[in-house]
Amino acid sequence: MIHGHFHYSKYAEIFPEARYVTVLRDPVERTISNYFHLMRSKDMSKFAYRRIVEDGLDIVGFSKLGNMRKAQSIYLNGADLDRFAVVGMTEDMPATVKLIRKILGLAAYHPTMLGRMGFVPKTNVGYGRLLAQFKHGFVTPSVRAKIRENIAPDWELYCKAKERFEALKKEHL
Repeated sequence: MIHGHFHYSKYAEIFPEARYVTVLRDPVERTISNYFHLMRSKDMSKFAYRRIVEDGLDIVGFSKLGNMRKAQSIYLNGADLDRFAVVGMTEDMPATVKLIRKILGLAAYHPTMLGRMGFVPKTNVGYGRLLAQFKHGFVTPSVRAKIRENIAPDWELYCKAKERFEALKKEHL
């Protein structure tokens, strides 16, 4: 098993018979999260943060950066989603994990996957309630719509992936 942030094309030719899994995140939420993460980090060694500071980019301007517009699409490089045994969604990790287990024939959950509460834990939550409330007020529906427009390649991929995910759930769960 190989996992991580890898370009599909890197392994597709090496392992043509492999069963692939991809898990996508709502790209508008990913873009917003990435922007706020960079703003908190203030790490000038990160190209995107330097662009925010040097070019005075707000979140909409940030979403126009080339690598932000298609951050998830780059990894799949136009691959047909039907080529993936499982297409999952971060916003529904319990169903994603169930699909992976069922379709790939994996054994019951390992305790480290579930945490003490018996469910898939939500991780990578980097800001507290106050910042989350600020973010919601700051990122209005019209700002979200502009971000969605700017990240059209990822939004299109996400919509197709969401359809595939729903079909897999209907078929297997």
